Amino acid sequence: MAEGLENPLGEWNQLEITCRDDEVIVKVNGRLANHGVRFSERQGAIGLQSEGREHHFRNVRIRPED
Repeated sequence: MAEGLENPLGEWNQLEITCRDDEVIVKVNGRLANHGVRFSERQGAIGLQSEGREHHFRNVRIRPED
């Protein structure tokens, strides 16, 4: 993840992940963190993961785009 996008330790972060056709856009706290194109997978499981320490998730929403 891009440096400086996350809130200080102990504060919640907001992630917005948009998947459209072969494109994925990831925003952290409203700022672009990653953008990828030409993905071959268009369906499958959604996984949330932790890297190196315990994570908590709240208010997880999954919705189709309008």
